[in-house]
Amino acid sequence: APVPFLDLFALVPKPGAGTAVVGLAENGSPVLIKISPEETPHLLIIGGEGAGKTELLRTLALSLSLSNRQSQLQMVIIDPQLDDDQKKEKSPLSHLNYLPHLVMERASSSAEIEEQLEFLVDEMAYRLEQQTETPPIMVFVDRLVPLLEQDEGRNGESLMQLAQLSAEAGLHLIVSVNKPNSPKLNRLFLNNFSLRLVGRTKDEAESVAAAGISDSQAHYLLGKGDFLAISEKQLTHFQAAFVNDTDLHMCLERMIRAVRRRLGAKPAALRHQMPPIRATNGEVKPAISLSAYPVDSSTGLSASEGESPVVRSRYDFV
Repeated sequence: APVPFLDLFALVPKPGAGTAVVGLAENGSPVLIKISPEETPHLLIIGGEGAGKTELLRTLALSLSLSNRQSQLQMVIIDPQLDDDQKKEKSPLSHLNYLPHLVMERASSSAEIEEQLEFLVDEMAYRLEQQTETPPIMVFVDRLVPLLEQDEGRNGESLMQLAQLSAEAGLHLIVSVNKPNSPKLNRLFLNNFSLRLVGRTKDEAESVAAAGISDSQAHYLLGKGDFLAISEKQLTHFQAAFVNDTDLHMCLERMIRAVRRRLGAKPAALRHQMPPIRATNGEVKPAISLSAYPVDSSTGLSASEGESPVVRSRYDFV
């Protein structure tokens, strides 16, 4: 039976930083996933057509948005709309473009996707150099295989780099795959996902490819949100929570009203020079080019210029 997301979310009053409420297990317990370098660096949602993968991506994004301020967690949404049929249909992820947590607008064209992946690789490299991983950025990628099928290699290389190194820099991939047996899927890439959410597949061969184990029996799942969570060969059967358009619009409207100013990524090279910062003894310190002002926990906005900046990322969130 469908599991309404908002009803389920109300049962978990404090999911915690980076924790998403994704569904209901067979024993009636909420299924929570904490996305972090230590617990779940990257998350793979995989299955055949009609499994409910895109809807689960939407649930994950909304859950993380409701339980984390925009200053505590950022998002990138890559939603390929590469053929004429996809361009005519409205994507279930299109409304997420209104989330205040987005670093940049949802990417759907080839050019937009390439630009955002380059942005993420640059951000990852800078964070690794500076040894910082905040704020975390959740990178949602829908329909990975069609994206790779129309790719000339650059996007695949960027995704491989992110899968191998980005978790240490606070960037986490949440990827959906709709063709588990595709030759475009690099097994080395898939091995970077410690947790798989496996939906219905069309046959046993797809089931083995999707789950990474031989006895998951994913081809017997019912579809439409019927999933197996597989981690270190441990299986948890659950029904994914569903977010209908009405509930999504209500949540988005509430979040937008609560946010005074939307954050956005601005490359350091394009920033205006930060004004000098006066220390407590009255001395003037030079501006720090690669920094962001501390965030006021009560508002989620940058603190005043009179406070010392802290190194967070090479982008100024404004």
